[in-house]
Order: sequence, then structure tokens, then C-alpha cells
Amino acid sequence: MELKKHENFLFFGAVTLLLALFFLPPIENRTEAEDAYSYALDVETQSFGQLLHRNHRLYHPFAKAVYLASGQERSFKVLVAFSGITAVAALVIFFFLCLRFTKGERWQGLAWTCCLAFSYGFWRYGREVEAYSLAWLVSLAVIACLFRSRPSWSQGVFFALLVVLALNFHRALGPPLAVTALSYLLLKKQWKPASIALISGVGIYFFAEEIAQSAPRAMPELREVVVPPEEVGIPRAGFEKKTFSVTSIPKAGIGLGGSLFGGNIVMSSNSLFEILQNKVFRYRFLHEERMMVRDVGRFQLWIWVSGFLATASLIGIAIKAFFEHRKFILATVRPEGGALLLGSLSYVGMIVVFEPGNPEMWVLGLPFFWLSIVMLFGDIFQRKVWIFVLFFGGTIYFGGVSLLKDVENDYHYATSELVRKKASNGDFYLLGTNNMVHVRYVRYQKNLRVISVLGGEKASSGYLEDVRAHLEVGGRVFVHQSYRDSFEDLESFLSREGLAVYSGADSAGGGEIHLETQE
Repeated sequence: MELKKHENFLFFGAVTLLLALFFLPPIENRTEAEDAYSYALDVETQSFGQLLHRNHRLYHPFAKAVYLASGQERSFKVLVAFSGITAVAALVIFFFLCLRFTKGERWQGLAWTCCLAFSYGFWRYGREVEAYSLAWLVSLAVIACLFRSRPSWSQGVFFALLVVLALNFHRALGPPLAVTALSYLLLKKQWKPASIALISGVGIYFFAEEIAQSAPRAMPELREVVVPPEEVGIPRAGFEKKTFSVTSIPKAGIGLGGSLFGGNIVMSSNSLFEILQNKVFRYRFLHEERMMVRDVGRFQLWIWVSGFLATASLIGIAIKAFFEHRKFILATVRPEGGALLLGSLSYVGMIVVFEPGNPEMWVLGLPFFWLSIVMLFGDIFQRKVWIFVLFFGGTIYFGGVSLLKDVENDYHYATSELVRKKASNGDFYLLGTNNMVHVRYVRYQKNLRVISVLGGEKASSGYLEDVRAHLEVGGRVFVHQSYRDSFEDLESFLSREGLAVYSGADSAGGGEIHLETQE
């Protein structure tokens, strides 16, 4: 009895340590969270009906309900806390699912739970204003309900309802959860519940779509942003043609690797950054991540590289062990494991075809990934997985999460210092790029009239009439460094319009410039 008490105490201490390690590292640099400030602003300013985002319809209404219940003036910190709570709830369900594949061995289940918790994407976005935490919780809850139920025709309808509900928390959850549910029923030879689940699922899906379409239209994002006519010929930042190509596989490797290991630290290498920006991801603006790692020294980089190689070696050993024991593993796969594996493969296929290089889409699938790993490797490694946890968690911390502690290295914070400190609501803010992430960040801080001017002097100068009128009534006009960079001779261009440009303070490495009318 005393030994059992002692072990329970140790286990409780290990769980507490896991939660402490998950929450203690500060996350102040939110450069990667492209939608966070947009979501927070939408929750504050839009009605429930207007918050039905096309990719995750139910996240925003839930977030708004939490925000209103909190009674706080601003929503951002409330929604960060909400994400943290739902991420922990997802870890709890994941732990109990792991017990199904580890014969109830709780220390092994906790080790695999640490693998999910310390994956960069989970550690990073589990404390962010994003839809992922709630989506993880819902998807794991659906899987848990699926595996604990006794298949029947009524359960088939129930599964269909759960899957449609889940895909309305995040649309990308639909295919893997549908495949998992149908595969589970078919592997258990429950033909009638599977047929009912499929038919009712289609019906419930279209019924839900009809309801969503009848809701009020969401207000356009960034309502005061003015973008020049299309003939300027500048592509939208972040656009990628979503079709399969020969580059999809290596991009998928980078995307999955980014969701597991982070990897932003490699951009501290000039040569690797040039390759990634100019060769691999030309459609993305990686200078934001580049600023995040500007203080990384060679020693820290090599710590991450060493940890990554050690972790990769352990993964290689695991793969070797799998092939050596593959007949035993595959022979003992239960319907739950087979269904999970098929659901995970369907998700991988979907992402490889449509968004292989997007780490955030791989982040959404992390619970599927790790549950499949537990199912395949749980019996082989048992408690030895703790060795992997130590290397894996340390690597992610030094090369990923530790880079997020300094807000000064946040691209959007650093390059908007002047406008945040000096601008008043209604002032103008000019950008020389179509960097919508920066606009979202600034709009949450101030209610500004933001104008993206692409193509320099090729772009229409009609917006300057509004600028001049604003200046004449005592308003102020601020400029991002990208605006100045978009003109070969900004001073001459503005002089012809009766305006002058003055450099603002550049102490934070930004480049906002304050415009005034000429004397």
C-alpha cells in the first residue's frame, strides 16, 4: 500500500511538472500567429452571427461567449487563457486514449502525452488566440466517444453528428474524423451502423451548411484597408497555388518538421535563410521569422542542431525496430488502431495535396500523428520512450519556444513602434507591402486607416488626396519602412504632391516615417 501511495505521489508530481513546463516559458513574440489579432478584434467588434468563419465556424462564437463571460475590456489575454485551458483538456483526453494502446500503463501514457505537449506546434499554439486548441479538444473527444461506444444504428447517427460538429470547429477535421469513424465501424464489421453513419452524415452536413449560409454575412476583414488596382501587377503575399507538384513532398517534410521541431532557428543562418526565402517559399514573407532569431548565437544554434540530430537518431532507431517487429505489430493492431492509422493517412494525403508547406495545417493533425505513433510503437518501447521525451523536449525548448520570450524581436511590434506610441484613432498608416498580418496587429492596437500601396510610383496616387485632407485638419499620417522602400525616390515623389517625409525614431529596428505637409 505504501509503495502504491509513493508511486501515486510521484505520478502526480510528474503531471504537475508537465503542466509547469508547458505554461512557464513566456510567449511574447507572436510573429507566427498570423490570425491572432484579427480573431481577437473580430470577437470584440462583431456579432455572433457575423463570426461564422468559413474554415472554423464555431470557434469564434465560442471565443466570443468566453470573452463576454470574462467581463474584460479586451479579449486577447482572455482568449490566450481559453486556448491554454482547452489545450490541457485535450492532453487529458489524449492521455486516456494512450492508455488504450499501452495496456493501461500510465507512465508510458504520460510519456507519450509529453511528446504531444512538447511538439513545437502544440506548445506554441496551445497558448495562442487560434482555433487549434479547441479543434484538438473536439477531435480527441470525438475519437474517445467513438472508441468507447457500442456500435448500433443510433450510434451511427451520433457519430455522423459528432463529425459534422467537429468539422465546424475546423473544416480540415472533417475528412480524417469521417475516415476514422467509418473505418472503425467497418473493421468491426458493423455494416449497418457504417451505412447509417455515412448517409446521415451527408444529410447532416448539408443541413448544417444551409443553416450557416442563412446566417448574417461576416463583416469584411480589415474594412479600412485600401489596396491599389490589380493592374499594379504585384502578387498577394502568402499566395500559393494549391495543387500537387514535385515540390509537395519536400515541402510536406518541412511543414511536418516545423510542426514538431519548430525550425525557425535555422533562419539565423544567412545561407539557409536565402534558400528558404528565394527558392523554397518565395510566396511567403520570411523576414518576420528572420527577425525572431536575430539574437540567436552560434552556440544556441549548435545546441539545437545537436538535439535535433540526437532526436532524429532515436526516430531512426524506432523506424528500424518497427520494420524488425512489423509482423507482430500489424498482427496485433485492433480496429481502433487501424481506424486511427487510416484517418491519419487521409489527413496527410489531404495536406500534401493542398497545403504541404503550411506548418499550421500539420499542427492541427498532431494528435492524429502521435496517436498513430503510440499505436505502432507503444508495445516496442514502453517506458524507454522517456529517453526520447528528454531529447525531444530539450530540443524544442532551445530551438523553438525559448525564441518566443522577447517581444522586441516580434516583427510587427518592432516595426510599428512609432505608430503605436504616437498615432490616434482615425490616423493614416501607409504600407508598401500587402502584409495583412502586420495590418491585423496594428488594427488591434489602434483604429487606424491602413492603406497598402503596392508598386511604388506605378500605383495610383489617388490615396494622397485623402492623406492631404487628413493632414489639413490636424491629423497625422504614419508610414511603415516598406512604404519608403517601395519608392526609388520617396522624397521627390511626395514633393510633387506637396508633401514631405521625415524619418521617425528607429530605435526598435522598424521604419515608420511621419508625413507632414511642406512649409
